[in-house]
Amino acid sequence: MLFVICLGLFAGLTGCSGKSKVLSEIQEYYEAAEYRETIAHCKHALRRDIRDADVYYYYGLALVQLGREYEAYQQLDKAVKIKPALARPAAETLLDTGREAFRKDNLIRAGRRVRAAVKLYPGLDLGNLVFV
Repeated sequence: MLFVICLGLFAGLTGCSGKSKVLSEIQEYYEAAEYRETIAHCKHALRRDIRDADVYYYYGLALVQLGREYEAYQQLDKAVKIKPALARPAAETLLDTGREAFRKDNLIRAGRRVRAAVKLYPGLDLGNLVFV
């Protein structure tokens, strides 16, 4: 009986460390601007039933960086529903990428990203994009 309990604890601990490793790799790929790799790792994590808010968060952010807004917003919504504390950083990233699109005269993309940012975090300070 003790063996079964120990085996269960070991499986639980390695599962947690496996999840941590997956999340760490996803974050590393995102921070290295390897967005396609980030997406691939997020999809793999979801197939392995790792449905952590951070998986959806980095999945959404990577999709934004690749210009795949519609999919990105869905992933970011999932992340925020699981972990509301991600609303502000996700919104700030959307706002930053919206400003970048604005500077490149892509007003439609800028407007979509700013609206999505406000939807995620209504108290966001829009600065000079308040009228977009």
